[in-house]
Amino acid sequence: WFLLFSPRRYVKFHALQALGVGVLSFIMYGVLWVIFYLATQAAPTDPGTMYGALIMAWFAGLLFVGIVLFCLTVYFGWRASQGRPFHLPMLGDLAERISGPPDEP
Repeated sequence: WFLLFSPRRYVKFHALQALGVGVLSFIMYGVLWVIFYLATQAAPTDPGTMYGALIMAWFAGLLFVGIVLFCLTVYFGWRASQGRPFHLPMLGDLAERISGPPDEP
């Protein structure tokens, strides 16, 4: 909504960065699923502690990624609401090329 209908470049810039973070988080979760699948296929066929350890490690990875993304999202939103643009290294460059440099809020 903000990306399409906002006339302000500041809002478009941060909406594009948030969209990029969302896409990257989707990709990271997909990679974790693939790693989990490959690890279960390479594990011994007899059920036991190996599967339990793999499942616990996988859930720990999902939890870690989720907590980090949640904290980053809250921090980015807080910075943007204070009127201080936050420029991510690669996503910010891409968002700047698409929307133009962020103007003052």
